[in-house]
Amino acid sequence: MRVAVGSRVSGLNTAAGRAYLVALPPAEQRQALTAFRTDEKVAPAEAEAILANSRDEQRRLGCTTSFGEWLPDINSIAHAFRPGPSLPPMTLSCSGPNAIVPPAHLLEKVRPLLRDHIRKIEAAFGVTR
Repeated sequence: MRVAVGSRVSGLNTAAGRAYLVALPPAEQRQALTAFRTDEKVAPAEAEAILANSRDEQRRLGCTTSFGEWLPDINSIAHAFRPGPSLPPMTLSCSGPNAIVPPAHLLEKVRPLLRDHIRKIEAAFGVTR
């Protein structure tokens, strides 16, 4: 799946939006959550539930997911990282139609590759964990 650079996508229903949200410092996270839910007309309780679930996924899986939540037949995983101390979080994601990238494939095959690529990007920026 290709989304043009500069395209606007959901901050609450995409794995990339969720990963970005989880990676923000608390004050910025609150501000972004309010903006996302206002833009997307999501009730505060629903937005809080999405954030809590995203935090849990990041902790358990090392990524956030969106399996048919943004678009009905599209699955996605994402991970946010900071390319440097003075730079904002960035996300790396993999998405595609369910027929090609079902959830199990994303979690079992793609997730380790996603983490490896993030480590390489961080290393190129001199970021150490």
